[in-house]
Parts: sequence; C-alpha cells; structure tokens
Amino acid sequence: MSKVHHVIYVPGLSDQRKAYDFLINGWKIYGIVPHVYKPNWYDGRNFKPKLKGLITFVNKLLEKGNTVSLVGGSAGGSMVLNTLIEQPKINAVVNLCGRLRAGKDVFPSLELASKNSLAFKESVLLFESREPKMDAKLRKKVLNLIPLWDEVVPKPTVPLRGATNKTLPSVEHMFSGFMGMTFLSPMVMKFIKDKSNDGNVFELKDGRKLGYIEYGDPRGKPLYFFHGWPGSRFAGKEVDETGKKLGVRIISTDRPGIGLSDFKKNRRLLDWPDDIVELANYLKIKKFSLMGVSGGGPYVAVCAYKIPERIIKAGIVVGLAPVTKKNLEGMASQGKLGWANYHKFPWLRTLSALNSEILFKYLPFLGNLLAFPTKQDHLAYVEAVKNKAGEESSVKEAFKQGIKGAVDELRVYTDDWGFKVKDIKTKVYLWYGAKDKCVSLNMARYYKSQIKGSKLFIDKNGGHLARYKFEGRILKTLVN
Repeated sequence: MSKVHHVIYVPGLSDQRKAYDFLINGWKIYGIVPHVYKPNWYDGRNFKPKLKGLITFVNKLLEKGNTVSLVGGSAGGSMVLNTLIEQPKINAVVNLCGRLRAGKDVFPSLELASKNSLAFKESVLLFESREPKMDAKLRKKVLNLIPLWDEVVPKPTVPLRGATNKTLPSVEHMFSGFMGMTFLSPMVMKFIKDKSNDGNVFELKDGRKLGYIEYGDPRGKPLYFFHGWPGSRFAGKEVDETGKKLGVRIISTDRPGIGLSDFKKNRRLLDWPDDIVELANYLKIKKFSLMGVSGGGPYVAVCAYKIPERIIKAGIVVGLAPVTKKNLEGMASQGKLGWANYHKFPWLRTLSALNSEILFKYLPFLGNLLAFPTKQDHLAYVEAVKNKAGEESSVKEAFKQGIKGAVDELRVYTDDWGFKVKDIKTKVYLWYGAKDKCVSLNMARYYKSQIKGSKLFIDKNGGHLARYKFEGRILKTLVN
C-alpha cells in the first residue's frame, strides 16, 4: 500500500490492552489504514520521548505522500493535539474524551488523575501552554468529542475554541470511549474524511495506483460509481447527499490516467473489472451494485459481463453504448462527428481532450454551452455547480495528469469491447432522457434489445443531466 489515508489511534492510560487493536481494525470499512500507537504511559519516562516517537511515525507516513489523521482517546487526546502543533501537515485530529488542560477547582484534579503517569501530566500541561498560540487553521482540524457526563475528565477541561466541539450521546468515561470507537465511529470518520476531500489511492497487484473517494453513508450498502467523459472520482459527489439519506456507500473511482490513477498502456475495456475486484477485496466488500453515468456506461457493462457473481444490480445512466452508425443517430452533429471518427483518427482524440481541458479549466461557462447542447442541460449544469454537486471539479480533476488519460479513454470506447453485450447475465437497469443530444436514445434501445431482462426508464423531457432529478430512484432501485 502507498499513498493512502492512515489513521493512528493513541489510547489513554490503559494503552496496553489488546482490545484496541481489535476495535481499530474495524475502521478498515471506511477505506483507511488504521494503526494503534501505544505511548506506554506507565513506563516512568517523561512525555517528550513519547511525543517524538509518534511524530517520527507520522513523518514516515507523510514522506511517502500519504494522508495522516490522529485519534486520541482519553490521555491520548492531549498527545495527538501536541503532535498536530509539531506537524501541521496532519489532516485531522479527533480528541475522544481527553483532558486538554489542568482546570481550576475541578474534580478529579490533574494531580490526582496523573498520579501514576508523569508523562500524562506533562502532555496536558504542554498542550495547555501551547493552546493560545494555535492559529485558526489548526483549530479547524480538531474534533472534540465530550460525553454528557464523564467521571474521569472534568467537562471544563475539554472544549477548544475554534475547533468542532460535539457532545457524545453517552455517559461514563470508558463506555463513551468505546462508543466513539465503534457505534459512533461514523461521526469520527466523517469528520476525518471531510477534511481530506482528495480521496485515497490503492496500490494494485501490478504496482499501478487506483484513485477512489467515498461518499454517502460509510456503513451503507456498497455501490460503485463510474464517472463519465471527461470526468473523475469527484463526479460521485452528485449522489453524496442522496446516498446518506438512503444508506448507500458510494465508492467513486478514477480510471487509468485520470485523477489519482496511474496510466495503463494498451489497456482494454475488459481490464477494468479486475481493478474493481481488487479494490472490493481490499475494502472487504463481497457483493456490490454499480452505477455508471454517460462514459461510465461501458464500464458498468463490462463488469456486468465479466464479474456477475460480485454484482447485485447494475445501472447504466445515459450511458454510452458501442459506437455504431445507428447508435449515433440522434446525437448533436458535433458529438456525432467526433464519435464516428475517433477510432480512425488518433489526432482527433487528442484535439477533443485538449479542447475539453482548456474549456473546462479556463472557460467553464463556454465549456458548458458546447458540451451540453440542450437548454435543459445548461440549466442543470449551472444548478449542479451552484450546489457543488461535483460536476465542475470532476472535469477539472480529469486533467490532473494532463490529457493522456482522457485521450486513451476515447480509444477504449471506440475499440472493439472484446465481449458481446448480449452475453451479459447481470440484472441491468437503464435510465435515459428522450431529449439527450450527448448520448442518443438509440443507445438505450440497443442495450434494452441486447441485455435479456433489462429494464429501461425514459424521461420524456430529460436531457443528459436529467438524472439529477431522479437519482434517489436510481439508488433505491440499485441497492434494494
């Protein structure tokens, strides 16, 4: 593994308990790599060497380009905050039931609480002395979780001005810590992952890196989201809120050469399911649903063909079908001309990708007008950008590595797919807009005629972006 999100848990005074390793291992479901760093609070040493050890561990992970976040439980709370001050590149810090200052006239006093660990006392006093110098940027990286009642940590010693201070719906110190690590861990992970909106990178068996990001409900039913062209993992943000409401875990990926994913020379459409299976195995997901929009459609189709045993349901939403003369009928003339000739003229693929990069990076309004020929889509795109649905950031991220990945996508789309669509056995659902000029309705009819048992839904007044209006229905259909 490399370039992933590492979350380090620092326990309190009972740090030698093996239960921490077991509990923290459960955090893998959130797509992070968990670690437990045990300070050995009772070994008689002072705090500085313990802090240095944690900082060294953090720096080693950061040097490899990873994202690192810290969670401190009880006595570990002040330690992780001291570490953040020393290493501000840390993504986020969570203090779970930890004391951050000595406090006046409180019970138990710091002297009493730290009678068996000088290091704990030094950690609290060190942070208390540094707290006034923390700038607003650092404070925003901190989530403070405070129980309704805590017999060990006095409430006035915990809140941090400028941080996110939240009350845990629990009582008692040990129980509240357990709840924060288990049943309430989605709250912890949401804060951490919201601070790191770039996503994660998974290293495949062949050494390539596959970029992905998660949206929706981290404990929900898993669904892979495949972006269009040009697009990237950020496109999955369009179903983020809907996924949260419906209990769907959205895993949105970058294809080779796009965003965070390494380029793969001479790749075929049939290669994609292998990458998806590797990632699913790493995330410990046995079966999942698929949703591919526009240029993500062929990638849903190939997964439905090649790995049906892993798929619950597959959804192709305004998805591109094999490029044939009949399937192109109904497209806008500019798009029709391009798709009909990408396979014949490689330079045309380069020109199209370069044009898209320039327009969407520097003239997004003009890019919108040219990419979406209908009035419905113009309005839907503007609304999506206004609501930060991911459309604009997705296109810009598509060209993070330049145009090479986007150019190669056009080749893959227009090459022979390497399988017959009629051989797909997975349950497939199709959603299209009757007034779509980017992907023709003939492509919807093609899929419907070829895939036995498939269901087609047509929005009579919808264009290419009509899906924004009924994505709730799409997700419900695909995960139920």
